[in-house]
Amino acid sequence: MIALALTLMLAAAPAALPAAAEREQAAIWVPGADEADADRAAALAGQGRYGEAAAIYERLVAPRHHTLAIRPQWHAALGRAYLAMGLHRAAQGQLRLALSAPDRDDETAMEASAALDSSVGMVGAFATVPDTAAPGGARYVDLRTLRIGNLVRYRQGFAEQDAAKGWTEGLWEVDCATLKRRPVDAAAFDARGKRVVRDRGGAWIAPVNALERNVAAMLCAPRPPLGDARKFDMKALGAEYRAALGRR
Repeated sequence: MIALALTLMLAAAPAALPAAAEREQAAIWVPGADEADADRAAALAGQGRYGEAAAIYERLVAPRHHTLAIRPQWHAALGRAYLAMGLHRAAQGQLRLALSAPDRDDETAMEASAALDSSVGMVGAFATVPDTAAPGGARYVDLRTLRIGNLVRYRQGFAEQDAAKGWTEGLWEVDCATLKRRPVDAAAFDARGKRVVRDRGGAWIAPVNALERNVAAMLCAPRPPLGDARKFDMKALGAEYRAALGRR
């Protein structure tokens, strides 16, 4: 059961901060610091230094203390930086997060929509997107969802930066009325693809931070039929993620 709990923690909130670290992050947070970082990232992007800009935005949209906001503008700006770096799958994920965030504004939505249309026009629409393409691992969600009333079922997995650690994947569902999520059938696999632990069913989990809320809102957002009909393949997605890290 301990191994299973750890697996579900990875799947539910990859790269999340431990509780003590979250408290420390909240304690050292300085009003205006995030905005200053965002301004610095925007300046770097304006100079064509997209990798450096992306690294700052990735920190701003990473799982953080539940009292700290993640602005839709940061998702959109990170999406544009990824797009400039040729990371279309990650870019589309960020741009969809910006478009579906509950507190988005019209200007952000218009800019994100234009950038998303540009990416889709170049490479098609990806049905599976990561929360970010940052070092440390990435959670992927499959946007080919099944909706029944307020419940949306979707596939989710976590790709490790270290291929030797294997991956997790499973079927989840989100309640779009509350944005709570729960695993329906989750499993962990070793690097060879052998399933090492499995759990069928789990408790509902309330969003623990702003990124979790934004991902849940993205899953609940209506969208046109998506392309990329390939199988949800976490082994392949993990390899793609690690290859992209190597090019940064």
